[in-house]
Amino acid sequence: MISTLRYHSAPLIGQILLSLGLFYRLVLDPTQGLYSEISDLPCLNMPIKHYLVQSLHTTGEIPLWNPHVCAGMPFVHDSQTAAFYPLHIILYLLPSKSIEAALSWLTVLHVVLAGWCMYAYAYSTGLNRLSSFAAGTCYMLSGKWLLHIVTAGHYPMIAMAWVPLFILALRLAVLQS
Repeated sequence: MISTLRYHSAPLIGQILLSLGLFYRLVLDPTQGLYSEISDLPCLNMPIKHYLVQSLHTTGEIPLWNPHVCAGMPFVHDSQTAAFYPLHIILYLLPSKSIEAALSWLTVLHVVLAGWCMYAYAYSTGLNRLSSFAAGTCYMLSGKWLLHIVTAGHYPMIAMAWVPLFILALRLAVLQS
């Protein structure tokens, strides 16, 4: 296991460094938000996450209803909320003033995860490390995906990072049957 990790560490670390280079402004100021002037993040996702975290901190429960949007609407089921997404547990532990920076770093984490998941999938198909690194890097830096999550602030699109891992699991299940 350790030798396998050591064998794959250079491409995986390379993808981390590429991601940190892409988000160098966030690296230079880790407390800032990652969004553009046309982003949905500050006007749509940030208020939702603030309401979620403040409600959890004050009442100890995740709210089922949001009375502040459209004269009230269901809250917990909304895909924008993502209240039960496992990586959002960090948001519940932080003060609400840190949510903007946390969402920005979660975006960077998902870019790295996208590269790692595609690297794993590509390597499982028989590609060598360099080719798998190229596939993972191209996937994590693909323009359409990055345009959606960084420029437009379509935060729910971060789930696309997991797609290669799901395809890998499906491929392994088919091969074993």
